[in-house]
Amino acid sequence: MKPIPLLLTLLLLALTALNAAPRVALVIGNNAYRDLSPSMQLTSPVNDAQDVAAALQRLGYTVVGGAAITDATREQLTAATEQFATAARGAEAAVFYFSGHGIQVGEDNYLLPSDTPKLTGLSMLKNRAVLLRDSVMVALEEAGAASKVIILDCCRDNPFSAQLETALSQVGKSVKTKSVGEISGYGPGFYLAFATSPGSTAADGNGARNSPFTAAMLKALPGGAGKDIDFFFRDVKALLPDDQVSWTNHSIKGSFALVPGAAAPSVPMTPVPVAPPAAVVDPLAGVSKEKPHQNSLGMAFVPAGTPGVLFSVWETRVKDFEAFVEDSGHDAISENAYGLPAFTLESGAEWKQAGGSWRDPRFPAKQSGEHPVVCVSYLDAEAFCAWLTKKERASGKIPATASYRLPTDAEWSRACGGSEYPWGETYPPKSADGNYAGAEAMVGALSGRSGELSKAGFRDGAARTSAVGMFKENRFGLYDMGGNVFEWCSTWYEASMNEADVLKEFPGLKNDEGGQTYRVLRGASWDGVTESDLRSSFRGFGDPRYRDVGSGFRCVLVVAGG
Repeated sequence: MKPIPLLLTLLLLALTALNAAPRVALVIGNNAYRDLSPSMQLTSPVNDAQDVAAALQRLGYTVVGGAAITDATREQLTAATEQFATAARGAEAAVFYFSGHGIQVGEDNYLLPSDTPKLTGLSMLKNRAVLLRDSVMVALEEAGAASKVIILDCCRDNPFSAQLETALSQVGKSVKTKSVGEISGYGPGFYLAFATSPGSTAADGNGARNSPFTAAMLKALPGGAGKDIDFFFRDVKALLPDDQVSWTNHSIKGSFALVPGAAAPSVPMTPVPVAPPAAVVDPLAGVSKEKPHQNSLGMAFVPAGTPGVLFSVWETRVKDFEAFVEDSGHDAISENAYGLPAFTLESGAEWKQAGGSWRDPRFPAKQSGEHPVVCVSYLDAEAFCAWLTKKERASGKIPATASYRLPTDAEWSRACGGSEYPWGETYPPKSADGNYAGAEAMVGALSGRSGELSKAGFRDGAARTSAVGMFKENRFGLYDMGGNVFEWCSTWYEASMNEADVLKEFPGLKNDEGGQTYRVLRGASWDGVTESDLRSSFRGFGDPRYRDVGSGFRCVLVVAGG
């Protein structure tokens, strides 16, 4: 029997794909970085992208724009991503491929468009590069594509490491000097494939038509498109040189192939009739800012920049915490495994362990059930999340794969919205921007005192905490991401998280005890009074057992994979 020609094989694969649900792709390759030096130009990404786009089209994929997009500016890349998100709505599979320069800063990965200038700081990077998570991954999550494949052949030497290292160290950030790197916190249905392992270097074509990674992928594609994608990328790894190890990670449930049904045919069997399974309603499906998920305590949760993670729209309230204590018997007052007696503000503006607690923080006015709970430790907050997870799973409000926890520092940063201050870019805040220490706070233990904000005429109307949701929401629909109470995060505090001028102003923030000692606190509180501690980037810290009248917490709901 004569072997089937390769072209006919690819045609059969394409016909198979046409009978399936839509499969779409966006393919981008950037060689020319017009504002950068000759040493920063690349040789193979345009060829890589053109060849990958043609191969995917032969496999039945609809490629956005009809072909690879090459040497794309930031505007072109953003527009193409928006078009891709529209095309991917309800798609069975969506593939995003990028070949060019990329940078990882902290936990964020940036793709560099062709009009990237010489980067000298974090703000320029954010304004001129494209954040992969926000531009591509969130768009695909919202589009509802069942399987989302991200392929990045951009783990090449970072052309800006020398310029950025010094600038970023001043704001407590680190730049990966060799590559884009590992991505975490994404939702279900993603498959991530990198040209090399995190922190390592992958080769450009250096005169060859394709880079080693893309050449290996194209070679493996004709016989591997019908394989489970994990096995396909194992084939790719086997074709790479020994000094380059590609890296993958995923949150796909079950099996996925780039082209379904393209594997070797099996012997047909007579189907046995079975009753269709009962319909299962996913209580977390379709959650959005306009349609939040509401749990049994009345807490509302919305997406806030991290796929697979929903944020409570407000801080955990007194009535929420009270329900936890009454049901579980948890002791959040006395000194035990969950904390220390609370520090409260007493006469003379001194902080003392004087008998106050979350039930009575010794404020001038009593808190209501709608106020954020204070005088709770990190360990108290963890116990609340564990109790709520168990309760909600048992009642069917969340599936067994979902859970409540405290946000990470990176998740909190994304949810805050990316501006200089939680309310925007200008200082000082207006009265509707949040609950901070204006003239109204100078009562009780603070009588007769004055501060930076009160001198500026700021007055928000709340002497201590305010009921949640009283001030302006941010773009995600979250309230009090600045002010009201500091919020516990699950990340261990390191002094390098804070900017240099903040560490100079508050020398105590340098004492991180080597990490793994204190937990991060974010968002300032009702007693926030200086410009620096009202910034979105400001990190406080606390012993996990510590309780005081300025600290509370906000829960996140992990849908899956987050």
